[in-house]
Amino acid sequence: MPTVTTLYPTVSGGATTVNSVNAAIQAALDAEAALAEVESIRDDMTATTNLAYREFTDQSADPANPTGDNLRLYFKHNELYATAATGTLGIPYKIPTQTTGSITVTTTDDWLDIVTRHAGGSVIYFADGTYDFGGAAWSPENTNIFLYAQNVGGAVFTNFKLVTEGKKIYISGMNITPPDDGSYMFFVKAGSALQFVDCNVDITGQASRSTFGYVYNSSLVIQTATRDSDWVMGASVSSEILLVDNCSAIKTGGTNYTYNVNFTHTNTIIGLLMDASFGTITATTFTRTGTNGGTGILLRRNSGLLMTTDCAVTNYDRGIRASSGSSCVSTTTTISTCDDAVYLDEGGRFYDADDNVYTTNTRDLYYEPNVGTVYFQGPIDTNGLGINKKGEPSTDIEISNSISEVVICTGDIAGNTLTVTAVSAGTLAVGQRLFGSSFGAIEFNTIITALGTGSGGTGTYTVNNSQTVGSATIYAFTANKNAIRFTDTDTAARIDQLVGVCEFYGNDANGSGPGVKAYAAAVTKSGSGDADLIFGTSGTTSGFQAVERMRINSSGNIGIGTKSPVNKFEISGSFGRGAPVTVTGATHTLGSTTNWLICNRAGTITVTLPAASSWTGREVMVKTVTANTVVSASSNVVPVDGTAAGTAILAATAGKWASLVSDGTNWVITQAN
Repeated sequence: MPTVTTLYPTVSGGATTVNSVNAAIQAALDAEAALAEVESIRDDMTATTNLAYREFTDQSADPANPTGDNLRLYFKHNELYATAATGTLGIPYKIPTQTTGSITVTTTDDWLDIVTRHAGGSVIYFADGTYDFGGAAWSPENTNIFLYAQNVGGAVFTNFKLVTEGKKIYISGMNITPPDDGSYMFFVKAGSALQFVDCNVDITGQASRSTFGYVYNSSLVIQTATRDSDWVMGASVSSEILLVDNCSAIKTGGTNYTYNVNFTHTNTIIGLLMDASFGTITATTFTRTGTNGGTGILLRRNSGLLMTTDCAVTNYDRGIRASSGSSCVSTTTTISTCDDAVYLDEGGRFYDADDNVYTTNTRDLYYEPNVGTVYFQGPIDTNGLGINKKGEPSTDIEISNSISEVVICTGDIAGNTLTVTAVSAGTLAVGQRLFGSSFGAIEFNTIITALGTGSGGTGTYTVNNSQTVGSATIYAFTANKNAIRFTDTDTAARIDQLVGVCEFYGNDANGSGPGVKAYAAAVTKSGSGDADLIFGTSGTTSGFQAVERMRINSSGNIGIGTKSPVNKFEISGSFGRGAPVTVTGATHTLGSTTNWLICNRAGTITVTLPAASSWTGREVMVKTVTANTVVSASSNVVPVDGTAAGTAILAATAGKWASLVSDGTNWVITQAN
C-alpha cells in the first residue's frame, strides 16, 4: 500500500513533469489508495492496539510508578505515558502496560487537551454537543488522528481552525464552523492527509476571507456515506473555496453516490482552484447563487482532474476553465447557466468522455486563440468534436441543435423595416433570423437588428437586409444555432485583408508534398466593409498548392478564372454545356441535363418538355436534320412571332432550328430560322 508521499509527482521549475491527462486519471487511483491506507490504520487501531486515553483515580503514589488522583495516561509514539492531572511530576513516566478501548469525550471533559496531546494514533469519539476550539490554530501532535461524531450531525465544532504538517487526520460526522477571523479553516501541508466524511460546514454571515481551505503538497478527501455534505460559504469567501496547490491531490464524493458533496456560495471568484495538482471528484456540485460570475473549477499549471457520476457546475462566468497544459476529463457532468460552460486557454484540454449535459449556457465552448494548442474532444474513444451533442459525434465535428422556430408572426418588409401585424407564437427579439413560409421569400441572413415600435409583439423592427416582402407568414429563429463563425477582431480598415479561411490540408507525399489543397476564404475588398468570397483548389498547374479558381465579389458577381467579374456570371476560359442528344424515335422526353437536341427521323417527332414552372430561365436548342416536323406533346410553346402558346416547335424543313427559353409558364421561342 503506498504511503501518502507517493501521491505527489516530482516538481521541477514550478511545474509538474508528469503528463496531466494521465495524472488526472491516476490521481483518482492514488486518492483511493490513500483513503484505503488511512482507513486501514484506523481499523488497526480500533481492532488491536486501541491506543486510548484513560483517567485513573485513588492509586498509590510511587516515584518509580508515578500515580495519584486523576492520573492521566496517554500514548506517544505508541507507548503509554503517565503524568498527574494536577501538580508537577516532571517529565512523564513510561508505563509498561497498555489499556484497551477507544476514547469517548464529552464537552465536560478536558477534551481539547485529549485531542491535542494524544499522539501516536488516536480514535476519539465525540458525544452530542458543541466543542469550541477557541479560534486558535489547532495543530495536533498525532501522526494519525480520527475524530468521530457518535451520532452524525450531533457533534458541533465551533471556532475550528486546523493547521497541520505531515499528519493524517480523519474527521467524520461533524457540523463545523470556523472562527470569524477571515483566515483559512484548514491549511494542510508537507505530505499531510486530511479527510472529511459526512461533515457539514457553514460560514454564512462571517467576514470575508480570501481562501477557505488550502492544501499544499498534501491530499484532501471530502466524502459522503450517510448524508449530503454541504459546504455553505455564503458571501464569506472572496477568492477560492478550495485551493489545491503544488502537487497536491483531491478526491470528493461517496462510494455509492447516493449523497452529494455540495459547495454553494454567492460571490466567490473560484469554487475549486487546482494548481499543478491532480484529483477526482464524483457526485459533487459547485453552485454560485444570485448573479453568475467567477469560475466554478479552474485548472492551471499542468493540473489534471477527473469528474465522474453526476457532478454539476452552475451559474458561473466560466463553468470549467483549463489552462497552462491542464486537462479535465468529464463524464455525466451538468454545466448550466454559465456564460462559458467550458473555457480553454493556454493549452487547456477538456475531454467530454460521455453524456455531459450543457443547458442554458451563453456558450458551451470557448477557447482563447493565439495562446497555445487547445483540444475539445467528444467521447474519449473518438476524435470527434460534439457541440451541444449528447453521446458520440458521428463525424469529426458535429453541431447539434433544434432549429424549430421560436416566433411565428404575420408581417411585411419594406426596405429595412419589418412591420408585424400579428404574432401567433413566441416573442420577437433583436438577433433573431427571419425566414418566410415559402422558399426564398425572405433573403437569407435577414436578422432583426433593432426594435422600432414593436417590443416583441406587433409593431415595427429594423432588419439588416433591405428588400420588399408582401404580407406573409414569417418565422423567426435564434440567429446562430448550428452556425460556425470566423471573427476578425482587428478594427482597422484594410484592403485585401483576410477575415477568415477554411483550409483543407493534405499530407500526401506525391506532387509537391504536404500543403493546402483547397480553401474557402473571405477577404475585404476596399477597406469599407465589403468582402469577396474566394475558392481555391490545387492541381498540376499550381504545383499542387491551392490557388484561386472562383470568386463571388461584394456585388454578388461570380467570376471563374477572373478576380474582377463585372457581370453576374463571368468566365475567363472555355465553357461547355454538354454534348447534344440525337433523337431518332417518334417521341422523346427532354432530360434535365439536355441542352442541345438534334432530331433525325423520317417522320414527326413529339417532344415532352419539362414543366416550364420548374425551369424558369432554362434554355434548350432544338434542330432537325430531316424534312419532318417537331412538335410539343403539350400546348406550351410560344412561337417566335406570336404570344399564344401552341405545340409547333420546328417546320418540316431540314436545317430548321429554334432556341426555347422557359418564362416560368411556357417555353418561348426566342430565336429561330
